[in-house]
Amino acid sequence: MIESIDVKLKHVCTMLGVSRPELCAKAQVNYKTLAQAMSRNSKVSSETLDEICEAWNIPRDYFSKYTPILRVAPGPNDDPPARAAAYSEDLAAQRAHLEIIRSRGRVGTIDFINWVQNGGSEIVDFETLRGTVDLFYPMRVTDSTPLPYRIGLRSLSTEYFELKCEEHYIKRVMSFDRKLLENVKEAHIQASYRPYHVSDVTISVMINGKRVEENYRRTIAKVPSKNGPLVTAVHAELIPTPCLRIAGMPNLSPTGQ
Repeated sequence: MIESIDVKLKHVCTMLGVSRPELCAKAQVNYKTLAQAMSRNSKVSSETLDEICEAWNIPRDYFSKYTPILRVAPGPNDDPPARAAAYSEDLAAQRAHLEIIRSRGRVGTIDFINWVQNGGSEIVDFETLRGTVDLFYPMRVTDSTPLPYRIGLRSLSTEYFELKCEEHYIKRVMSFDRKLLENVKEAHIQASYRPYHVSDVTISVMINGKRVEENYRRTIAKVPSKNGPLVTAVHAELIPTPCLRIAGMPNLSPTGQ
């Protein structure tokens, strides 16, 4: 069965625990326009769906007519506890399905390096990267921390550091210990001398009263932005455990030509 966009939007709201107006507000989409389009069985524009997916980290493939919704339905004779259990299982199944679609579309380190090695591309030309990397102004030796040009809405730093905007990034990062700040600065400077720089990083910081401890692989590269300045793109992904960690990853960080 092919589910309509209307039905899928209802499922998204249920999974996220938000109302349709709240869904639209965060995506800066006009709720009345969307509601009218759905009530008339009109086609919801691709731009509208893109805005919702970008704001809520929903895989664009979720709204494809070829992507079914997995359901766990209660039996017709189930009592209230059984129906409640079926509802919980249904919600869990939908969330798991969404995560499978999301992980299928994630950009990995090799994907990012392959794009960098293509050469001559602009950051906006690689649509798969949109929102998954953080962009910074080139770092100078006198800078204490990288200055963000644009923080990706679905980047690892946004997810784990709970970032809200570029100014928030600066405040958050400046609260980290000096050793970690020096590591970030050194990586950005190293990236300015070569096509890209890859390193494995261990982080242990407090974010909103919670301890965040992760191992991740960071790739930094200089890239031209369309009609804008030369920027530094930073891609990061968690390192699976167990996984061989190679400090500095010298075999993946070529010297400049």
